[in-house]
Amino acid sequence: MSKGIQKGKLRINIFIKRKSSERPVVFKSDGKRFPQPFTIKLNQDETYEMRLVLQPVFPVEAFLLHEEKIKLEPQKNASKYQDEDSQITYQGEWTPRSFERSARKTRHQLKLCVEFKEFGMILGIIQCKFYPVEETSHSSWGESLAAVQFECDVSPETKSITINKHQLL
Repeated sequence: MSKGIQKGKLRINIFIKRKSSERPVVFKSDGKRFPQPFTIKLNQDETYEMRLVLQPVFPVEAFLLHEEKIKLEPQKNASKYQDEDSQITYQGEWTPRSFERSARKTRHQLKLCVEFKEFGMILGIIQCKFYPVEETSHSSWGESLAAVQFECDVSPETKSITINKHQLL
């Protein structure tokens, strides 16, 4: 078992940033109209930088968005004040090519899977609305998204991870 994997908590922050511009990724509140209370607004055919930060260190085997494997590269901890054993960061890129433009009053339920080297996986859903790549008005309206966060319980005895909380920051 990897150092840092013990009974307790695991926090996964997924940061999503546009590669082509400084325009932030945004989300909006949908209340109870759809399965998830929040919708992340994305553009088709735009490349997004995906950064996963896991606290404590949990080695990741694979990261999939809607069954598409995202190639991840481990990164050096960004902060010189951060203990090497307290978190691990991975970075990759994703371009949503297989999604059609979201029709009015519809949302896509984007399946998310993080597979761990020694511990199984977690499965989650991110609700998204897709706009054409050239559309910048509607896809920019909303609150800036800092990260998608999953707070989990870890059980080494059963090698299971349970999501307790899923929120947008």
